[in-house]
Amino acid sequence: MKSFNDYLETVKSIKFITVNDHEELDKVFDWAESQGKKIGTLRQGLHDLKKFPLYLNVDGDVVGWTDHGDRAAGYISFDKWWIIK
Repeated sequence: MKSFNDYLETVKSIKFITVNDHEELDKVFDWAESQGKKIGTLRQGLHDLKKFPLYLNVDGDVVGWTDHGDRAAGYISFDKWWIIK
């Protein structure tokens, strides 16, 4: 069984957060903005898209996204990410 620290190290390497609704989307964007990350018009664009799940990358200075769950090395659910962010 892995330790909690091992789990945290694994989670830190995950690249995309899975969001399933507008509320989760807004929480990720609010957090990203509070960390000084750039989102540009992405918030409105993804709200208008109205397609879930979406996958957000918040590792860099600019928030990225995809609507395909097979394009990144790893994913984490919003609920797990929110706890450890």
